[in-house]
Amino acid sequence: MGVALSLLMRFLASIFILFLPGLFLAQTFDFALKVTDNKKNALEDVQVVIDDKTSLRTNKKGQVNLQLSKEGTHKAMVFQLGYEQVTFTFTSDNWSINKVIRLNPITTNLNTVKVLPNSETEESLFGITKLKRIEGTSIYAGKKSEVISVNNVSGNKAAANAREVFAKVSGLNIWESDCAGLQLSIGGRGLSPHRTSNFNTRQNGYDISADALGYPETYYMPPLDAVDKIELVRGAGSLQYGTQFGGMLNFKLKEGDKDKPISLETYQTVGSFNFLNSYTAIGGSFGKFRYYTFYQFRRSDCFRPNSEINLHTVGGLFNYDFSSTSSLSLNVTHLNYLAQQPGGLTDAQFEDDPRQSNRERNWFGVNWNVFSLGFEKKFENNDKFKIQTFGLIASRSSLGVLDPPNRGDLLGNRNLIAGDFANQGVETKYLKRLNGKLKGISVLFGSRLYRGNTMSEQGAASSGYDADFSFLEPGNPSQSSYRFPSYNAALFSEAIIPIGEKIKLIPGLRGEFISTNSEGSFSIDNYHPLTGLLLFENDSTEAKSYNRSFLLKGLGVLYTLTESHEVYANFSENYRAINFNDVRIANPNFRIDPNIKDESGFNSDVGIRGNFSNKIFYDLSVFYLSYSDRIGVVLQSDSTNFSLFRYRSNIAKSRNYGLESFVQANISRFFSGWSKNLVFNVFGNFALTNSNYFDANFRGIEGNKVEYVPLLNLKIGVDLKWKKLSMNYQFTYVSEQFTDATNAEATSSAIIGVIPQYWVSDVSMQYALTKLSFKAGVNNLLNKYYFNQRATGYPGPGILPATGRNIYVTLGLKL
Repeated sequence: MGVALSLLMRFLASIFILFLPGLFLAQTFDFALKVTDNKKNALEDVQVVIDDKTSLRTNKKGQVNLQLSKEGTHKAMVFQLGYEQVTFTFTSDNWSINKVIRLNPITTNLNTVKVLPNSETEESLFGITKLKRIEGTSIYAGKKSEVISVNNVSGNKAAANAREVFAKVSGLNIWESDCAGLQLSIGGRGLSPHRTSNFNTRQNGYDISADALGYPETYYMPPLDAVDKIELVRGAGSLQYGTQFGGMLNFKLKEGDKDKPISLETYQTVGSFNFLNSYTAIGGSFGKFRYYTFYQFRRSDCFRPNSEINLHTVGGLFNYDFSSTSSLSLNVTHLNYLAQQPGGLTDAQFEDDPRQSNRERNWFGVNWNVFSLGFEKKFENNDKFKIQTFGLIASRSSLGVLDPPNRGDLLGNRNLIAGDFANQGVETKYLKRLNGKLKGISVLFGSRLYRGNTMSEQGAASSGYDADFSFLEPGNPSQSSYRFPSYNAALFSEAIIPIGEKIKLIPGLRGEFISTNSEGSFSIDNYHPLTGLLLFENDSTEAKSYNRSFLLKGLGVLYTLTESHEVYANFSENYRAINFNDVRIANPNFRIDPNIKDESGFNSDVGIRGNFSNKIFYDLSVFYLSYSDRIGVVLQSDSTNFSLFRYRSNIAKSRNYGLESFVQANISRFFSGWSKNLVFNVFGNFALTNSNYFDANFRGIEGNKVEYVPLLNLKIGVDLKWKKLSMNYQFTYVSEQFTDATNAEATSSAIIGVIPQYWVSDVSMQYALTKLSFKAGVNNLLNKYYFNQRATGYPGPGILPATGRNIYVTLGLKL
């Protein structure tokens, strides 16, 4: 493995050594252009295209700046909807050119205006960019953010292969527990990937997790073919989007075609292990009404026996424009799936045969419904207002044998855990742009009201092999029955305050009220310490209520180096409420501290990002994440029978810190003689993360590594496009990581232990015509056997092997 990694690193280094000197040694000059109307007023957001390659947008002062080669004659096109297009050529023997262009408004038929499509954006060239400083009613200036253009993802979107989809997002740790992308599990900056619970996960701006407060796990992810962009904001997202340490993750869905009453797209994918994914969408517009509807079916037998899955997703997005400044939107999505779960493995079983299964009777079922109604208004002074109501009605059921994999299935009654979720909320935002002496200052005001209600029941179920999600005693589960209501009210504000021409301060505050409650009953079995026989049961009822109010503070700084390069820094406080829904789950491998309490801390980062003339895109940053009262798991011994169990509690303080870097070079842009039809991109995504516990509350933890924090997380990729044909290769390497705070190397149950380093390669190719497209690829090209998760409960417990080599083919049609 070391040899392969060394060769790839040398290959990447040789490319940069070969081509970068030309960038810095080339004879260039500074080109500055200002665009005004015929009354000499600066025009913002005007498109300027240089040499049919580089596309720029003017700033608030109507200016663009860039460096150009002194060789040859350059061509510039300047255009804005409603104004006459201007085209001119220029050369330079000097070190700089300053030019002013005035655009005249068009007084004739606007249909005669020819607008050049913006095909040279960072998204189209690199597949990733950052969020704008202000988007809609949100402020992102001074924050580390990423925007993934899903249309430009080269990889297996049908199976939602997360390591390919998020390949250009630095520092993400990814769990791969199924072959068909049923659940997304990602974590950043050393946070657990478990069902993406450390992110505030959203779709079109509204919550989609089970319960944003009491149970922030995500069982639903929209079909990637329905997604236009994926937006991420790191820990600084705590002020606008909730208090999570990970930040915000938002899936922005496609909208209907504005130019057609009806359009259709469909993608049909087949692959290894009887994989089938069928996606069809219909959208369009009628006057002021626009719509986009989709349906997805997915099935697979997966990599291991007893792993069959069946999934259905249907959704609709409906928009009505009252005018050019106000609109109403309705989003509705439904998902349901049934998955058989093959169970986890011990280390010895994995080494013997990672494809084996020792559970035939485990099942998992999900029924998810999310919906939202939103209204947006833009005022004449460019102020913006948005209100969005949202809700979720969902359920999940896990059925099977929870014993660790070193124990066989005795074919007795199975254990059923059933959860029902009913949540509703409303968020409002108002973005104010100040004028007069305070011109340039933008202020955001927002509020959030949220109510969550989770019902959780656990008890004995049938001893059969089928997916029978019913208790043996309906209405009276044998182990626990709880209701977890939660309430949240928040007020928040952020502002952009310019200090001179280049510096912007972004202060922010968020005031929170959180109420988490539990009421129900549970049963405790008491066993003989020597014989293991059941002696008696204790039945108890309890009710708890925990209310707290607090204020989160943050400050960002943005320093503009040039139009294309900036330095950003941010400090934001975070808070994470305890998960009551996990407190009373009866699991023989797991126990909970009855006095467990909330976590608090902060995120901070400093970075530089930019774009060298659409040749190199980069984002380099360092971060520090601090946790107080960190909740973790330690291995403890039962004093009655001396058996080992995992104990969850506030175990210590912790710190995660490191480097996150992403660089992508468009090699074809370095050579003027290369064909415009050829695009050759090379990218490197490198994260170095260190961590440790301190001020520990348990022995054997002080100074240990934090669990699920690999020191090195590396992705390297090559994209090659020639006219309508594109090819991609990606290499992923993740170093070893621990799974508990004691840093245990291994245990007989395999529930905790080291996750060894692993590396994996993926390739894909696509041929796209106007209406038809053909795509094929191979995931895990060299058929490496590895794992990146040890589960404490379902879908384990134990080691969950990642999928071996699998092939897929997709046929697409757009009409």
